[in-house]
Formats: sequence, C-alpha cells, structure tokens
Amino acid sequence: MLFVNPETGKALNNDEMESVYEGLLKNFQDRGQLESYKKLDIEYQKFQWKKAGFGWLAWLPSWWWNFGYDKEYVFFNTIVFIIIFSIVTFRYFNELSGGVYHINKVPHTISLGGKKYFFKHLYDVIRICQDKVTLQFRRDLFRRIWYSFIYTSIILLSLTLGFDKIDYDRKFGATYIIIVYTIGIFCVAYMANFVLQK
Repeated sequence: MLFVNPETGKALNNDEMESVYEGLLKNFQDRGQLESYKKLDIEYQKFQWKKAGFGWLAWLPSWWWNFGYDKEYVFFNTIVFIIIFSIVTFRYFNELSGGVYHINKVPHTISLGGKKYFFKHLYDVIRICQDKVTLQFRRDLFRRIWYSFIYTSIILLSLTLGFDKIDYDRKFGATYIIIVYTIGIFCVAYMANFVLQK
C-alpha cells in the first residue's frame, strides 16, 4: 500500500504509516470487517518486518502459519520437514545411526551396496525384476526408507534428546542431529499451541 500525504504529495514516514495502519485496523475491527482486517494486518506485519530491517525474512512467518491466521499450516510444514530430513537421513543412515547417534530398536546399518550397485539394483526394482539379489535389495531398500523415516521422526518430534549419546567427533552428523532436533522443538511447540488454543 502506498501512503502519500494528500497535502504535500510526499510519501509518509514510517511512524505516520504505522499510525495509518493502526487506525485502519481499528476501523475494520470496529465495523466487523474481518476479512479486510486480516488482509491489512498481514500487510502491516510485513511492513513491521521491513521497518525492522528484516523485510527479506517476511516470507518465513507467511509460509510457517500465514502470520498466525492459518495455524494449521504448522502440521503440513512439520510433515515437509520430516520428508526432507528423511531423505538426508536415508543417504547417511549408516553413518548417523551406526556412528553419530543410535536409537534403540533402530538398526545400526542397512547396507545397499556401493553407488553402482545401488543404482543397478534400483533400476531392477523399478523393472520389477524378481531374482534373489533384487528381492533382497528391495527388502533392504524399503527397510532403509522405513527406518530413515522412523529415525528422523523420533529425533524431530522428541521433547528430549540424549546429547551425551551423540558422537561429537563426527561434526557433520552431530550438527545435523542438533539441527533436526532444534527445528523439531519449534514444530512441537507450535503444534501444542494450536491444540491448546482449540
């Protein structure tokens, strides 16, 4: 929204714009114009991010929960995080589960052979090849997909993490585990907030 002083024709400064936003918001609220209030409030919150010097980050609360107007987005975004992190975990499963941070009842390793072996047999799985090697590879592939999902979900959705069990000598893996856990804390907190407000 462009704010111009009708007398001078000059753009309003930030304080004047803030007053206009607040006046309009109060007007919409008093008249019960909730949809107009919502649209203007979202614009106002973007303006506040820009005023604080973080305008380039305003997409984050918009994507996360539409500035508080669509709190259920948090559940979808948590699923997105689980999928993204499960893909990374799948790639480094043996290193993470077997060396960096082990979770009880999750295998230490699930071998899929080397890169050439993996892609050769993945192609056979896609072709629905039925030889014994491919059947074993298929079992191992689906076990690794499943346990990558379980491993990621446990770390992301846990309220506590055994920090003393992390091997900090493996810097990439330890950093990854801590990032997943930290993002998970935010997801769980926002989901709990959504449930408690219902």
